[in-house]
Parts: sequence; structure tokens; C-alpha cells
Amino acid sequence: MTFAVGGIAGILNGSMGIVGPPVILFYFSTPIGLAAGRASIIAFFVGTDTVGTGLFAVQGLLTSAILWRTLIFLPVLVVGVVLGGKGYVRTSEETFKKVSLYALVALSIGLGLQVFI
Repeated sequence: MTFAVGGIAGILNGSMGIVGPPVILFYFSTPIGLAAGRASIIAFFVGTDTVGTGLFAVQGLLTSAILWRTLIFLPVLVVGVVLGGKGYVRTSEETFKKVSLYALVALSIGLGLQVFI
């Protein structure tokens, strides 16, 4: 199952630049527990983003405009992580899963609508 999820994630990342949905669904459906699944998802995204950024840098694709945007949105990211962590601690596993899945559905619909715009 892990190999299949990795393959699907790779295909989605290469074709559309979205790797998250199959990985998130996989970890939320495994019996390892929500805390371990959440930690694994965070480690996965940090790892893939670090490798991707390194590859972009090696190929000269990191411009000053991208670096400025990163600096501008970094505080938003930090606030999101802090609020998400607090929300995770305060909610039940079922509520957390539901909210996460609804967010994935909304993102998927939004990405799908971009095809028609």
C-alpha cells in the first residue's frame, strides 16, 4: 500500500504539483494513530519541500522575487502552524479528521475549477 500511495503521490506531483491528498488520506486511514500520522505528514512535507527547494536552487530557479515572496508569507505560515497545533490539541481525533478531509475536498474542488478558468 505504501508503494502505491507513493506512486500516486509522485504522479500527482509531477503532473499537477499536488502531492498531499494521497499522503494525507493514507496516514489518516492507517492504524498508527492520529498523532503519529500527523507527525509523519509534517515530516513528509518538510522532506519533499527541502529536496525540491534544493533542486530548484541547483538549477538556478530560485529568483529574488521568489525569496521575497517567501519572506512575506513566512509569518502567515508560522501563524498557521501555531493555530493548527493549538486546534489539534483542543479537538477530538474524529473532528480533526473531518475538518482535514473537508479541507482536502475544498482544495481539490478549487484545483479542479482552475482547469475551467
